[in-house]
Amino acid sequence: MLYFLDKSLPRKKTILQALVIVFGVGLYHVRKSCRFLGLKPNLPWDFLSNKQKTLLLEFLDFEKGVPKGIALKHFVRKKNLDLKLIQNYRGVRLASGLPVRGQRTKTNRKTAKRLNK
Repeated sequence: MLYFLDKSLPRKKTILQALVIVFGVGLYHVRKSCRFLGLKPNLPWDFLSNKQKTLLLEFLDFEKGVPKGIALKHFVRKKNLDLKLIQNYRGVRLASGLPVRGQRTKTNRKTAKRLNK
């Protein structure tokens, strides 16, 4: 089993499906790194050699200023906590479990509260 940023990558999926599992690594970064290394994103993860796998993971981890994985989760959690502490509008909405970005609440308030817990 191969681990990247404390997340185990499935062997049976394609490169694109396996790497998008990691929090903070999206389609754009995976496609960009595959294009740079000359790989097709639809190749199964098992078809890559160990050298190709390490090159791909090193290229994704190369952006040191951009947090990924657990570091990104901690950053988002701290940012939300700061918003709640200063009693910002977004912080109050986050604390009560309501939609933050202007979605309607007249008809979907119960659903929004249930989904945001």
